[in-house]
Amino acid sequence: MTPYITLVEYIAISNKNSGMTNIMLLEASLKVDFMTLNRTGDLSELTTYQIDRVKIATAYQADYLYENSATFEQENLSGYSVLGMSVSFESKDYYNKNHVSKKAYETLMPTGLLWRGV
Repeated sequence: MTPYITLVEYIAISNKNSGMTNIMLLEASLKVDFMTLNRTGDLSELTTYQIDRVKIATAYQADYLYENSATFEQENLSGYSVLGMSVSFESKDYYNKNHVSKKAYETLMPTGLLWRGV
């Protein structure tokens, strides 16, 4: 699989280049696939509008993964218990729980690619 955007496209969309790599863009593309239930696998089957939105969402997702990578690595603690009192940190929030950028998700909303069939 190749990322949905190249480094050149990423720089044009985000106006940034601070340490972004092809592997980060690939990880972001995989998260976009996750959000869309793998409906974005073959961009040639999408409309121009959808392709543009997928590329923008991939840039947002790449930024999100880059900026929060240290946080994701420290998520092993799920809770604790002291003197019979238990505290759980399990996130019910779709975005944080799945490491998904809210901006990326919202960028994809008008495309129809997030439709869950309900």
